[in-house]
Amino acid sequence: MPLYTDRDRNVTLHYEHAGDGFPLLLLLPPGGLTADIAYWQRVAFNAFEIFQRGFHAIAIDERHAGQSFGPIELDDPWGAYARDHLGLMNHLGIERFPVLGSCIGSSHALRLIQLAPERVVSAVLVQPTGIDEESKKVLHGSREA
Repeated sequence: MPLYTDRDRNVTLHYEHAGDGFPLLLLLPPGGLTADIAYWQRVAFNAFEIFQRGFHAIAIDERHAGQSFGPIELDDPWGAYARDHLGLMNHLGIERFPVLGSCIGSSHALRLIQLAPERVVSAVLVQPTGIDEESKKVLHGSREA
């Protein structure tokens, strides 16, 4: 099981990567607080499986999900995730990359673009999340079952 650890921030990320070609950062899975690699199997298309056929696809369990862990940085939680993603890409020796984020991963992608626009060559946002009165009903019931 490949792991990336940032000892200074007390974060360990489980990641998987497969395929050859230009790196495609698929670090940004859907699933809210359960955003992990396995979640790709439960959505409209499994981006990690599909894109490893033509790219070097990289997927992670976000720091609070799956086999990844680390504290949430309350002063800048979105930035903390982006620093996780950049740290992993540094660990893999990848300077520039496209990003695909689904659901909550779209928000992570946008913060990553803000933090490192010179490194993100493009981004695709799939089913971005947002809150309005109707979605509040869905989101509040999504953890039940």
